[in-house]
This record gives sequence, structure tokens and C-alpha cells, in this order.
Amino acid sequence: MSTREQRTRRVLALQVQLHRVEHWKLLDLQRRGAELDAQRRELIAALNDSDALQGLFLDATARRLMSIAREADEVGREERLQIARVREHAVRVACAERLSETVAGQAARADEKRALREVIDRLVGAATPASRKITPP
Repeated sequence: MSTREQRTRRVLALQVQLHRVEHWKLLDLQRRGAELDAQRRELIAALNDSDALQGLFLDATARRLMSIAREADEVGREERLQIARVREHAVRVACAERLSETVAGQAARADEKRALREVIDRLVGAATPASRKITPP
């Protein structure tokens, strides 16, 4: 394997790993968004209960709902940005794959040419009894 081919494979492996990391970050943001949504639903369900003590915690619950809404908005913005990063890394992976395939194909063609040259050199270089008759004394 040529040095160029090794380098392109390393670049490809690096791009795949970076893409995987960005995808994990996206999954983490999505998980965080789902947690916030679940918390919001729980608080709304608690507000809808007909509990006698509910009135005491109404202000705190409303503040917490506002806090969750702000945090959910921020997570949503970060998630949209992260989706763009994941797509960008996917494009980089695709480019690295094409480059690696191109270099591997070039290396294979170079090996085939080298092997063909060796075969031709062996066939042409070998003296045959008929060729000895043609050469001048």
C-alpha cells in the first residue's frame, strides 16, 4: 500500500470519527430536548390537577415553566446548528471516501501496469532460438 493510499485512508477514518462525534452531540441535544418536553408536560399536568395546595406553588411552577421554555428554545437553536454541522461532516466523509477510492484505484492500476511491464520485459528480454539466427555474427 502506497504512502498516499495510507494517508487517504487515515483522513477517511478521521472524517468518519469526527462525523460520529458530531452525530453523538446531536443525539445528546435531542435527548435534552425530550427531557425538557417531559418536564414541561409534568408541570402542566400538575397545574391541571385539582389539588388544594396547588395555589401555593403556582408562581414557582409558572417561573419553572418559563425557564423550561427558554431552555427548550436554546436547545432547539443548538439542535438546528448541530444538524447543519452533521450534514457538513457527512459531506466531508463522502469526499474523503471518493478520494480514498480514487487513490486506491490509481494504485491498483499502477500495480497492474507494473506487472504487465514485467511480463512484457520477460517475454521480450528472453532470447529464443529463432531470434539467435537473426542476429548478425
